[in-house]
Amino acid sequence: MRDKSFDKLTKLHYLQQLFSPITGNDPYMVDQLKKAIEFSVTGSIDESADMKNFADAAMELFEKYRTPDQSFKYFHLDLNNRLFDPLWFQNDLHKALKILSGYNAAFLCITGLRKSLSPKGKYWTRRTEKRYEKTLDFIDEFAAKWSTKNTKLTIICV
Repeated sequence: MRDKSFDKLTKLHYLQQLFSPITGNDPYMVDQLKKAIEFSVTGSIDESADMKNFADAAMELFEKYRTPDQSFKYFHLDLNNRLFDPLWFQNDLHKALKILSGYNAAFLCITGLRKSLSPKGKYWTRRTEKRYEKTLDFIDEFAAKWSTKNTKLTIICV
């Protein structure tokens, strides 16, 4: 089970990237925006929305108030319901980076990486941990190689 504070930080970081021209560096305003989006998705002030639905709702709001000079793209790579295969993962990562290229700022959210490396019924071992860390290093190196120089790219694996 993922730590809820990590999910909250991920969402706050995402909103800060999207709405920084409006919110500036005010963490209170970003937190209020997060709560409003969470409420619009879940209908409850106590419930937390999953990252995919949260990001979609935030992007919809961003599109309504975006100025012509703002260039931002979000992409969600979901690995939850499949086994990890390095070849297919590299292909999916390359497709995601192609979609995100050309924007001033981009946000890539990869979900289910841990689950795909260690499917249900398998133990999380040191070997699996090492494979996970190697995969994170690969993501960083691959993104540095295949993303455009002008794009401020943020990658989060949850």
